[in-house]
Amino acid sequence: MKILCAPRSATIPLISVTAMGNPPQDPLILCVGPRRLRVRPVYSQYTQGGARGVTNVHKFERYLRHGDTYVATIYGPILLGNPPCALLSETMNASGGSQLSPKRRSSDVTQDPSLVAMGSLLNPDPTRINAKRIILSGHPFKIHKKTATVRYMFFNPGKLHGVISCF
Repeated sequence: MKILCAPRSATIPLISVTAMGNPPQDPLILCVGPRRLRVRPVYSQYTQGGARGVTNVHKFERYLRHGDTYVATIYGPILLGNPPCALLSETMNASGGSQLSPKRRSSDVTQDPSLVAMGSLLNPDPTRINAKRIILSGHPFKIHKKTATVRYMFFNPGKLHGVISCF
């Protein structure tokens, strides 16, 4: 008898985290129960009570303020229940870096984890949209109630290259 039918199935787990500091751009270690996963989470705003609204669009957050709650979105395995979790970042051990013997390589230096955020799992939601705001320029041509036609939006190749690199 199998305990978990699909142990290798992947989904989009959402983690409600309270920031303890601004996370680095390096991969973080997600600790959920006995599992340790190396992840690069995308952070978005946390709506109280999980209110999705009509479009399920949430604002992308680049910088995290200490003590505020955010939702970290990752691509990973199916995680069951609502267990507590922690996001750790690996930092170089200062004492280990200064005490290198000639026989030890620099890759053998131990790393101490530091706590970046902690929280708990939310229900997985692959339909959640993290919207990132970018500024586009152009001249409005026609404006209707809910749509607008903009001319000369990608007139210069430099602007087009800048917009494409954001995605």
